[in-house]
Amino acid sequence: RSALRRRTGPARAQHRLALSISIATKKSNNEKGFLLRIDAETMAAVEQWAADEFRSVNGQLQWIIAEALKRHKRARKAKSNQSDAAGS
Repeated sequence: RSALRRRTGPARAQHRLALSISIATKKSNNEKGFLLRIDAETMAAVEQWAADEFRSVNGQLQWIIAEALKRHKRARKAKSNQSDAAGS
């Protein structure tokens, strides 16, 4: 299955693109897919940004989300980092 699928139906009629995004963690291959509705102008901007950085659209969205979580201090800390910090 492709990580990026354009859907048809009501979302298409509203000039929106629906994406199925897979998020994977570094420590495991656990993935959770979800549907994202995004307007065509925003999608074009993300596609261009991804191309500029030689990433897939899915990879670019994963990076954007990870950076936002870090910036807002909501990123989950790795267990090994927490145990190392507690031990010192």
